[in-house]
Amino acid sequence: MSGIIEILLKVAPLITVVLVLIRFNITTTNKTLIDLLLTPKNNRDWDDFLEIISVSLILILTLNVSSLIVDYSKLSSTFKISLISIDGILFLISAFFLLVSWLLLLFRPQINIKLINFVFFTNFTSLLLFSFFNTALNQKYLISFYSGKQYSKLLIILGLFYVFYILIFYFYRLLYKAFNKPRVPAYKIEKIPVNQVEELLKELFFIYLLDSERHILSKFPVDRKKITLPVYVYYPKDNSLVEFKKD
Repeated sequence: MSGIIEILLKVAPLITVVLVLIRFNITTTNKTLIDLLLTPKNNRDWDDFLEIISVSLILILTLNVSSLIVDYSKLSSTFKISLISIDGILFLISAFFLLVSWLLLLFRPQINIKLINFVFFTNFTSLLLFSFFNTALNQKYLISFYSGKQYSKLLIILGLFYVFYILIFYFYRLLYKAFNKPRVPAYKIEKIPVNQVEELLKELFFIYLLDSERHILSKFPVDRKKITLPVYVYYPKDNSLVEFKKD
């Protein structure tokens, strides 16, 4: 019984971290347009950073730590080297295609964005697979640190992978924006006159509660994720109503 309790005590912190990551990612991915508009830029940047480091940690657990647990002894070294070689060739070909596409984009704005995004995703995936294959290929070497109780060296290596994931997320996001060049939409904010608030509230539907001071309303009863502009934000303490719409 004491052995089970000891194992649970060791696993409990990891379970707690995973649950926090799941909760945080659910919260960030469920944000609507109006949530983003009402969130200060500093908070958005901080949430974005937390999302990247949490996803990077999940990648460490799924791609690197998991590859240390699985037994690859039945696979020949030749087969594993072949896989990593194919993945490396795929990465180089897709990277070359993206480089050529970027050069063409400088002189010819009209290019096939869907094809570029597909190659972009392929290049990004091949880089993640390279990380996985590299860990699997050096499994015995990395496990020797654990069996030899050289935990600091193993943590340093995993830490380098962690930093690597964070950097590639920022790099590929900048690269994606460079190709897609999203148009920044303009929004208009209008405060409803006090004498019209009560009448307008009768026509609006409650969608969800952003916090205790802001209620999100809409002209139509829709799901939170499907809400579209115009959107109304009601402040019950002040009995004020603000409309957000596209200009």
